[in-house]
Amino acid sequence: MTRHGPVRSPGRGPAGEQGRKPVAYAGSFEVVDATTVEHHVTTSLFPNWMGRRQVRKVSFAGELLKLGIATPTRLWGAQRTAELIWSRLV
Repeated sequence: MTRHGPVRSPGRGPAGEQGRKPVAYAGSFEVVDATTVEHHVTTSLFPNWMGRRQVRKVSFAGELLKLGIATPTRLWGAQRTAELIWSRLV
């Protein structure tokens, strides 16, 4: 259990196993507009992301910053979305 609710298991099977693997990338970013950020990837666990841009939707809710993929993406045989939530520590 986290401060924001239960930790959800990715489940069993190939999709669940993939859900346990880290996703990491780094590089500069640009604020495109009030709801969009573009990351210019210089290093990544996914070599095909390097030198490319990753567009993310951004929103704020109180102490939370949410980053999500801009459009659903085909992963593990289905259209999926993903969201990363940061909480401000005081």
